[in-house]
Amino acid sequence: MTVLGMLLPTDTLQSGWFGVLAAFVAVNTLGYAVLALGKLVPRRRR
Repeated sequence: MTVLGMLLPTDTLQSGWFGVLAAFVAVNTLGYAVLALGKLVPRRRR
């Protein structure tokens, strides 16, 4: 029987390499969010 919405088995989601991948994706997402927000802030004129 397959549970609807379940893409990966539980043992895969709790493995070490998946945790590393999730951490990399999280850091990458935060980096791009900072860059995007930085473009919204107007530059200072001297």
